[in-house]
Amino acid sequence: MKTYFNEIFYLLANDKHKVPMLLILFLLTSLLDVAGLGLIGPYVTLVVDPESLNGPLGRVVDWIGLPREQKPLLVAFGIVIFCIFLLKAVSSIGIHWVVIRFGQSQQLRLRLYLMQSYQALPYTNYLLRNSSEYIHSILNLTGQFSNVVITLLRAASDGIVGLMILIMLAWTNGPALALLLGLLG
Repeated sequence: MKTYFNEIFYLLANDKHKVPMLLILFLLTSLLDVAGLGLIGPYVTLVVDPESLNGPLGRVVDWIGLPREQKPLLVAFGIVIFCIFLLKAVSSIGIHWVVIRFGQSQQLRLRLYLMQSYQALPYTNYLLRNSSEYIHSILNLTGQFSNVVITLLRAASDGIVGLMILIMLAWTNGPALALLLGLLG
């Protein structure tokens, strides 16, 4: 498995430095996910129990400087949650676009490299293989590599989002998370 990832990083060539930047983008998007999910609980609590403004939620509302009436507070919370989820959706679309563009640029770069390599071969070496093998390498193998890169980046994105949600759940209610993991396990 390690050699598989080493080969992928070798084939990324000069674009290796873009992978950490993509991971940072994934982390920022996952923070938007966590913020949106973290605000749903207080919003539902405020809808169900208006007296919850006397507890920690009330201190947060006072700290932000919002009025303590339920209706304006519900509207403010609703707008904030809507904006966070809208921003998260737009950023997810943008990140998927970046990931697909990155994968396709890798495919194009490899195709050009293979074409130049094959054209630079001495003619006697070129004749040792069937031309369909060259075409297969240029068209199919580069496409497979591009799909692997895109799939790995998407898996990393989903993994970071899942990890951040688990961290949020552990921070807010560790025993409930332990019970949930025990039931799922």
